[in-house]
Amino acid sequence: MFLQSAKSILISCMLIICCCFVYKNKNDLINFYQRISTKSDPSQDDEKNDNDLDYLSDDMVTFEKHYDPVSDYEKHFGDVQDIVERGELVVCAKIDDYNVLFQMKVNDKRYIGADIDFAKQIAAALGVRLSYRMIYKTYDDVVDAIARGDGDIGIAKLSYTSERSKKILYTSSYAKFKKMVLINRIFFEKARKNTLRQLLNNRDVAVGVVKGSSYESFSQTMFPNATVIAEENWNDDIIQYLVKGKIMATMRDEIRIKSLLKLHPDLLIKLMPIIISDENDSIAAIVNPNSSQFLHWLDKFIETEKKVDTADSILKKYEDYVK
Repeated sequence: MFLQSAKSILISCMLIICCCFVYKNKNDLINFYQRISTKSDPSQDDEKNDNDLDYLSDDMVTFEKHYDPVSDYEKHFGDVQDIVERGELVVCAKIDDYNVLFQMKVNDKRYIGADIDFAKQIAAALGVRLSYRMIYKTYDDVVDAIARGDGDIGIAKLSYTSERSKKILYTSSYAKFKKMVLINRIFFEKARKNTLRQLLNNRDVAVGVVKGSSYESFSQTMFPNATVIAEENWNDDIIQYLVKGKIMATMRDEIRIKSLLKLHPDLLIKLMPIIISDENDSIAAIVNPNSSQFLHWLDKFIETEKKVDTADSILKKYEDYVK
């Protein structure tokens, strides 16, 4: 009798434990599927907010202005496991203290901007420190660096071009803009009956762009008969050429042209901005061709955690820092 009672009590206890275990795991499964279904539901995209993401504190970020290949000897850049094990994400970027709205220096040690925030979000999600390698002179130099294996990822407001894609792999876009041109008003008034392409696609027309940028190839593709003038300094060289009538137009993304005109509205007296409505400029990060696993991780991160920025959203967020 005693043995039967003990056996019954033991069975009852086991059933209670099992029920509790099933109930706990059932709740875990429900919560898991709720998170997955919420992230995969396109209707939730508008509710994504970068401010809700974890950011790295400033003491978790370093900015390098030199490159020591010896220190990289045993690092396997672009490998997710190696990034986590070494506790560091190495980002290749331009040596630029004022890449408007994307990489701006606000004091001796701190940078802000859309690219800086994006890199911080990635590092925070991986649970590692962020090492920003700001040593590359042009956008194409950043592409070449990643192709060589100088870092884990390139984040430098990089547009897609077919030539670059031969060397590296692009992630999904984390920002999307329209392409724009600024045209000298005197030149425009002389031939305003023509379409934009008819106006600029002539041998006697000069179009200014930033040297080593995607807009060198964009302008050559859109206006193959025009002369493309490439300079490293857009504000001091290209814009001044345009104001003085030495070139007829400059081509760049809408966020850069909008921020310029916001800062210098007097330029509108001599220059006319035109949005190329059928031409998009998608901004993406880049990784080495051997980093397909990391690329997949980044694409899923952008899809589920990163709100794709527009020109207006970035301008609104960083408008106090435009100078």
